Amino acid sequence: MSRLPGKKIDTWEWSKDRQVFKVDVRMAPDSRNGGMQFGVVVTELDINIWNKDIDALRKQVFAELDQKVNIVWEPYLHVEVTGDTAILKIDPDQEGDDYDDEVDDAKLTKQERREASQKVRGVCLELKVEIQSYHLATTPTGEKLCRNIQEFRSSNYTQQGWPEVGRKEDREEDGFYRDSDTEIQVAALVPDTPTNREALNSLSRELQKLIDKLVAICTPEVIERTLASALGTRLLTAGPEQKRKR
Repeated sequence: MSRLPGKKIDTWEWSKDRQVFKVDVRMAPDSRNGGMQFGVVVTELDINIWNKDIDALRKQVFAELDQKVNIVWEPYLHVEVTGDTAILKIDPDQEGDDYDDEVDDAKLTKQERREASQKVRGVCLELKVEIQSYHLATTPTGEKLCRNIQEFRSSNYTQQGWPEVGRKEDREEDGFYRDSDTEIQVAALVPDTPTNREALNSLSRELQKLIDKLVAICTPEVIERTLASALGTRLLTAGPEQKRKR
């Protein structure tokens, strides 16, 4: 980036579509007419305006920004899948052994916390799919903006950056998934279109079938028979009832 002329003396804030845009005001010698002049240079928007009258400069710059800054919001869906699995101790007599309720959890590793928690409450098998609506945009200067639609309707809040995407495992540090203690997380952004919504609804229906299947094979009447058949079988694709029909 080439060095800008003059010295920065102020920053102006211009807003559009509830987004604040900042421009630096500079002062430099006027080699043509003598004295000093004021200017605003925004290379990304091809703005380079100078004027001896700073109030007139402000009007010129803001009029130029009105024409050149066009923030286009696009609808997206943020799909987040979280999962957590744990293994029961084979020997039930070991459950609860060596647990010290005076130990400071903050000093334990994540695995140690999980193991200590299991000694008290057993294990938890979890699967969660969360879908949120966003409007995303990129300003002419390359800044990424996002609005969570539910939050925006109540507070008109626009934040910098887009929701994080990708796969996260054994995550302990704070971040987009703060306060999370799950083993696996993956998130993605997809355009919010009728086709994608119908596809996600189809996925939801398939997950509901999986839940119904799991509930069916874990009812009090059949759970012991389910567990007796569990080793070496694929229960959620061929449950006890289906297996007997073969």
